[in-house]
Amino acid sequence: QKGMLPKIFPPYPERDDVEIFGSLVPAKEVGGDLFDFYIRDEKLFFCIGDVSGKGVPASLVMAVTRSLFRTVSVHETSPERILMQMNDSMAQMNDSNMFVTMFVGVLDLPTGRLRYSNAGHCSPLLIDGGQTFIDCMPNLPLGIMEGFKFVGQQLVVHSGSIIFLYTDGLTEAENATHAQFGEERLKKCVAKSDSGTPQALVEDVGAAVRAFVDDAEQSDDLTMLAIKYNPKEENDILCESLTISNNLQQVNLVSAFIKDIASQLEIDKKTTGEIRLAVEEAVVNIIHYAYPSGSTGNIITLEAKSDGVTLMLILTDSGAAFDPTEVPDADTTMSAEERPIGGLGIHLIRQLTDSINYKRENGKNILTMRKNITNKI
Repeated sequence: QKGMLPKIFPPYPERDDVEIFGSLVPAKEVGGDLFDFYIRDEKLFFCIGDVSGKGVPASLVMAVTRSLFRTVSVHETSPERILMQMNDSMAQMNDSNMFVTMFVGVLDLPTGRLRYSNAGHCSPLLIDGGQTFIDCMPNLPLGIMEGFKFVGQQLVVHSGSIIFLYTDGLTEAENATHAQFGEERLKKCVAKSDSGTPQALVEDVGAAVRAFVDDAEQSDDLTMLAIKYNPKEENDILCESLTISNNLQQVNLVSAFIKDIASQLEIDKKTTGEIRLAVEEAVVNIIHYAYPSGSTGNIITLEAKSDGVTLMLILTDSGAAFDPTEVPDADTTMSAEERPIGGLGIHLIRQLTDSINYKRENGKNILTMRKNITNKI
C-alpha cells in the first residue's frame, strides 16, 4: 500500500516554489486512506481520501481510487470534473457498497490560484498568519450515486501559506476516555507548532495526536498531507514584448523576435530551435482558431521574460476561450488512420517546452510556456 503512495520527500528538490510532506499510519496492516500529488503544466494536482471500512477490502478500493485519480487528472484540470469522472466509474462497479471521501485540489503554481472540489471529506486547514478551515461544499462521497454533479470552488493562496489536509482519523482519534482530538485541538496544536516546513507541521501534529491518545488503541487510519506555497520572486534580466495581428504573414516577426531573444541570452542553437517551433505553433493555432474565419486586425501579444535560468514566453489574445492544457496528449503510437484529427500541435508544444500554463483573465487567453535555458552556447 505504501509503495503506491508518494514516499520520497522532498519530492521536487529542484523546485523552490512548493514544499510537500505526507504521512500515512494505518490502523491495521493495511487501510483505506490515500494521498497523492504530481505537477503537470505548472499546476500541482493533489488529493487526499478515506475509504469506508478497514483492512484488505478498503485497501483494494484505495488502490483503484488512486489509480483513477492519476488516469483522469492527466487529461483534466477541473477538480469537480475529475471527481465526477472518478465517481461515475466507481459507482458503476461498486458491488461492495463502499464509498470514498476525497478532496481534490489543483494549485496553479505561478499565480497561487487554488481550484478545489470536495467529496464529503474533512475541510483542509489553511495556515496563513492564522488557522482557518477552507470553505468546502460537502457534496457526496465517491461511489454512491452515478451522475452526481460536484461543485468546484477556488481561492488564492498567498506566499508562505500551508495547506494542511488530513483524514478523520486525526480529528476523531480517541483517548482512553473516548474523548476525540477534535478540530479545535488541531488548530491549537498548529498554532503552537514550529510549522515553518510541511514536515515539521506533520511531525508536530502527529506527536500531539500520539500524546493525546496515549495507550488507547488506534481506531482509524491517520493520514496527513501538508503543502507550502513559496512562489518564486521574479528577478528578470530580460523583459521584452512583440505585438502582431492575426495574420499568418506576421509569423516571420515571431521567428525574428525569438532569435533576437536567444542571442541576448546566449541560448544554444538546439534550444533556440525548440523554442521557436513551440512559439510559432502556438501563434499559428491562435491565428487559425481563436478568431472568426476571415477576421483580421486582432492583436496577439508575445512577452519574453527571463531570469537567466528560465525563459518565460507569454502569449495573450482576446479570441475564443481555449485551454490547451486540458487537451489529452496525442497518442503517437497509433497510425495516422487510427489517430483522431487534431492535438498534434499541442503535443509538439508540450514536448518542446518544460511546462505550459493557461488562464482566462479579463476576456483574454493567456498562455505561458517555460523553457530551461541553462545550456549556454
